[in-house]
Amino acid sequence: MKKMVKEDDVSLKNLEYFQEKEKVQAHRLYFTKLPKGATIPPSAPSKRHNSSPQN
Repeated sequence: MKKMVKEDDVSLKNLEYFQEKEKVQAHRLYFTKLPKGATIPPSAPSKRHNSSPQN
């Protein structure tokens, strides 16, 4: 019985971990899909900054 409980604990923690990972991925997707006027994802400002000196 005790061994089963331990295994359940591990799988529960893994499940929580993967759920958190999915949340983070969805969060990143959401921010990359935002319109340009809204909060900018980390990659966008650097692209703009790099392109403006060239022009």
